[in-house]
Amino acid sequence: MAEFTESPRAVGGAASSCAAAAPSASRSSSTRRPRPASQPAQPGMKTSSYGRGGDNELYISAHCNGAQATRPDPADPAAPGGAPEPPPAPPDPPPPPREPADAPAEPPTSLFCFSLLAPWTDDGALLELQLARRAGIFECEETAVYSNPAERYGSVDTKLVDIDLHCERGGLWDTLMNTPVFVKLWATILEDGQYSQHAWTVKADADTVFLPGRLRAILGSQVDPGAAEAGSGLFLNNCMFGLHGPLEVVSRRALEVRRDAHVRLPVEEDVYIRSCLQQLGVPQKDVFDILDELDCRRDGVVQSPDWHDCASGHAAFHPFKTAQEYGECLDRAQS
Repeated sequence: MAEFTESPRAVGGAASSCAAAAPSASRSSSTRRPRPASQPAQPGMKTSSYGRGGDNELYISAHCNGAQATRPDPADPAAPGGAPEPPPAPPDPPPPPREPADAPAEPPTSLFCFSLLAPWTDDGALLELQLARRAGIFECEETAVYSNPAERYGSVDTKLVDIDLHCERGGLWDTLMNTPVFVKLWATILEDGQYSQHAWTVKADADTVFLPGRLRAILGSQVDPGAAEAGSGLFLNNCMFGLHGPLEVVSRRALEVRRDAHVRLPVEEDVYIRSCLQQLGVPQKDVFDILDELDCRRDGVVQSPDWHDCASGHAAFHPFKTAQEYGECLDRAQS
């Protein structure tokens, strides 16, 4: 709160008026007429008040307490017994407090990245390597690793995804029948809410060599940030044969649309996420230079035949199942 003091002009005026008034009162005292006996002074009356004390006398006592001293004007018939001066105007109110500055908005390529760690696999070793090198998901603006049980695996802390992570292989493509696990994982992501602080959310498998800096560059050059936040948002399709699960990139707005929706669930994760978002009206944008991988192929057509070289400009390479293979791919990609 601002501290208020008296105006310097008002204080100075009062002091000068008192100083000037004292000689006049002294000179007039030698010629003052005595008060008639028939008009005794009233109790509490100030003998220096206007009126019978003489035209030259000033009302000093009030003025030295802060009022402006003035001589009565003989030409003003109201001066001797006029109404008191109006009270001084109240001081100006303090200025309103400044509104707190808004926190700077996150850039349109800000990333929240997460992985799932299955304790009986090499996921822990792969994520430990990423953490040690500040690579993979740990290069994103915000990171989470989920597992069950939620424990510390080596140097990697995890959060709980409350479902049994074991699942069988099967289906048309002999893939893991892991849809229930990832339905629960995505539901946990929405409940935890970290995604809401970033423009994009990325699910990266532990065996995916992921370079977030390249993904940011791709998002900045190929994706309209307005489109990602408008309407139903966007998700990025990383394979010419349909979205593949090793790297899933979904805009914040698309996750907001999905948050409370209920859709029929296919049995495979990448089919699930694509089908789910499409049923909710979330458009996909084909960006095939995000993921360089073994399994984006069909009927002899291979999107990335040299995926294992890790030498293209893609943002991710998959799969690299051991820490040694992962580290070597990361070295080639960063060289």
